[in-house]
Amino acid sequence: MISARSAPDRGVIALAGSHHPGVTIQTLPAQGERARCGPKGQSLRALGRRRPAGVLDDKGQTITILPTRKLSAPYDVSEHSLLNQLIDALRCLPGIGPKSAQRMAFFLLERDRDAGRHLARIMADAMDRIGRCRDCRTLSEQELCSLCANGNRDRALLCIVEQPSDIVAIEQATDYRGLYFVLGGRLSPLDGIGPEELDLDRLQQRLHDGSVSEVILAISPTVEGSATAHYINGLAEGSQVRITRIAHGVPLGGELEFVDGGTLAHAFAGRTQL
Repeated sequence: MISARSAPDRGVIALAGSHHPGVTIQTLPAQGERARCGPKGQSLRALGRRRPAGVLDDKGQTITILPTRKLSAPYDVSEHSLLNQLIDALRCLPGIGPKSAQRMAFFLLERDRDAGRHLARIMADAMDRIGRCRDCRTLSEQELCSLCANGNRDRALLCIVEQPSDIVAIEQATDYRGLYFVLGGRLSPLDGIGPEELDLDRLQQRLHDGSVSEVILAISPTVEGSATAHYINGLAEGSQVRITRIAHGVPLGGELEFVDGGTLAHAFAGRTQL
């Protein structure tokens, strides 16, 4: 492999790496940045470009460096430009990579700046005004969320979930009419998440105050989720609270031949009578 670099002010190509003594360099007036050559007869390509930067002849004797030009960026893409700061800020959203963030930024700036200003105002208000519910720890603008403040909910039932988004999923898919408690994650000592981060002391007090008769653990069936469920079960010892966990196993409409062994084992262990 031979790599070459041009000096834009002199048009000189400097070789880097080993090459055959019989190979010569033929330069053309150019401002090429860098070029590489492979086996004879293959095109050289400038790094970061798709156009050929040079050609090695069939005899492997001469490298001809073709002219290249510097591309001028249509936008200010310096490291600390406001555009780059906007793109980097959008990348904090889950599932948004550099390309997606760049498309979002260009769309807002070129197509719909009013929508961008509206989005900025709403996000600023949400960051300042949305906090945690005092009882269930879900996201709420008020001290008590609408579910905890609803007198028609069954306060003897308490469903424990990991995230506020789990409440939305349960409310949309089931007829559950009890209350909730949001952990905000799962026990994971390696990640620095312990009982204090999940506010399990408050949960323990609630389990022992006599207001709850059944706790439903709606926690993901992962290693951390199982550890969290066992820890919560230990917190309820000495109380009259019944601890249950949502079933997990073969999904509705699934076929057994496509189900993994662990899921199938859980399904057999949690079988019910017809």
